[in-house]
Amino acid sequence: MQQNQYAAPTPEVFSNATVFQAGNQTEKTQSGKPQTQQSPAEPKPAGQVAGKVTILQSPGDSHPKLCQVLLTSYPPQCTGPSVLGEVDWVKIGAEEVSGTRWADDVWVLGSFDSEKGELTLTALPSREAPAGAEVSEKVDPVPYNPNGDDEAAEERFAKARKALDSLFQDKGPIAMFDDYSNPGKLTVVLWAQDAEVEKKVRELIGRSLSADEYGFDALLKRVS
Repeated sequence: MQQNQYAAPTPEVFSNATVFQAGNQTEKTQSGKPQTQQSPAEPKPAGQVAGKVTILQSPGDSHPKLCQVLLTSYPPQCTGPSVLGEVDWVKIGAEEVSGTRWADDVWVLGSFDSEKGELTLTALPSREAPAGAEVSEKVDPVPYNPNGDDEAAEERFAKARKALDSLFQDKGPIAMFDDYSNPGKLTVVLWAQDAEVEKKVRELIGRSLSADEYGFDALLKRVS
């Protein structure tokens, strides 16, 4: 049976990615409990990112995933970068069904490796925003062609879809998702901060296709 896909219900992951500026450093004491130091003037570790996300770990997974897409099964399934580091599932109020644990609207802080598609935590995931976090302006979706049902538009869409498939096979942790309830809807996510790849994606999609929503921003962005 075909499972439907829907975007994770946290920071409008595709067309309106949310970015947070984290001003505090977090360290662990010898007891293992996180201790926050007020030091906004200190530079943050290279590649540190923060965001409000959905994380999920299924039976057999060595690490939780940072979800970019959820499947509407129960328990849910998801795809996305691996989350490396300690996760206190009880503290963040996670749900658990048949060995799968997940939590929505969770704040994470860490270093993101776009080559490997891995987020290494520098603090425990929390329901509370990191001290000093600021939400940047959201990026609006690219306008779509309202006359996208014509045969020519469908043909252009199919050609662009094929070209994107080829591009993604060569370019690592970036992803593309169809909306099965709306065949004319296509969503693109770029995890790596790669201007050349983004330019190529924009060229392939353009504004004349029958897709009604595009997203070009990663869920987590580098803040240093």
